[in-house]
Amino acid sequence: MSSQLNLKDAERQVLRLATFQDGLWDLFLGAYLLLMSLYPVTRSLLGPALNLVLALLVSLVMVYIVWWAKRRFILPRTGLVRFSPSAKKRIRSLRGLTWVLVILTFAILVLGRLGLFVEPTWQGLPAWASEFDIDAMFALAVVALFALAAHNFGTPRLYLYGWLLGLSMLASAVILVYQGAQFQYPFAIAGVIVLGTGGFVLSRFLRQYPIPTEEV
Repeated sequence: MSSQLNLKDAERQVLRLATFQDGLWDLFLGAYLLLMSLYPVTRSLLGPALNLVLALLVSLVMVYIVWWAKRRFILPRTGLVRFSPSAKKRIRSLRGLTWVLVILTFAILVLGRLGLFVEPTWQGLPAWASEFDIDAMFALAVVALFALAAHNFGTPRLYLYGWLLGLSMLASAVILVYQGAQFQYPFAIAGVIVLGTGGFVLSRFLRQYPIPTEEV
């Protein structure tokens, strides 16, 4: 039993190393948040259809850059690892979580700008609570998803990312309603924090795991 637990713990450590310890996923998330901060601005310049296409293309380019950087800088240091079916399932769940967040964030921004959200009416609640109830529930759902990922992968900084993303979504909705601001600076602030963290994690990873050299 002890050896089985040790093997599971070792696999979890390797899974965390292969998924989060290089900082590339952090950099992708930070860049995506910056993209979201500019989305209303570019929408006013390009129109809704062209802007959506542009945002999706930029997202795909960012995915390709992460994939290229993984192969160019990370795999020579860590090598290829064959995971068990349970570990592969966790990796697929992380990828699914990433794309769900991307799609839902786009959907909320687009539907909100088009006025297609139908807000329920709540008896006994102030007007501002009824105005942002859906935004608040979605923000809590994002925090919960990141907390689950942080627990499953043993990566505490994901708790911070969940709160940053959830609160920036809620704050951006409030600012859009009361100030009509185009530039969503809560997303930008969160993106800068995540980018900075990802850059630090990546630089630490590159120092800690140099490319192996053949001994003569």
